[in-house]
Amino acid sequence: MSNQVFLLSFHELIIIWPVAFILEYFFVDKLAHYFTFKVVTPKDRPFFITLAISFYIICIICPIMSLIATILFKTPGVQIISVWFMTILFNFPMAFFWQICYI
Repeated sequence: MSNQVFLLSFHELIIIWPVAFILEYFFVDKLAHYFTFKVVTPKDRPFFITLAISFYIICIICPIMSLIATILFKTPGVQIISVWFMTILFNFPMAFFWQICYI
C-alpha cells in the first residue's frame, strides 16, 4: 500500500461515481424498495425500514458496481467471473459497514 493508491482511486471515482448515481437513482432504489416492502410493512418502525432499504441497496449495487469496476479498471481476461467475485468479496464488507454503520 502506498500513497499512489489513493491518487489512483480518485481517478477511478471520477468515472465510477456518475455511473453509480445513475444506477442508484433509476434502477437500484426502486428495486430495493420493492424487496424491502416484501419483508417489512409501512407500519413498522422507520428505523427498520431504513435499515432494510440500505441492506437491499448494498446487496444490489455492490455486485453491479463491482462488475463495472472489474471490466473498466482490472484486466480480467478470461478470468472475469473469478476476478468479479474477488472484487465483490473485497467491496461488500466495506460497502456494508460504511452504509449501515456510518451513513
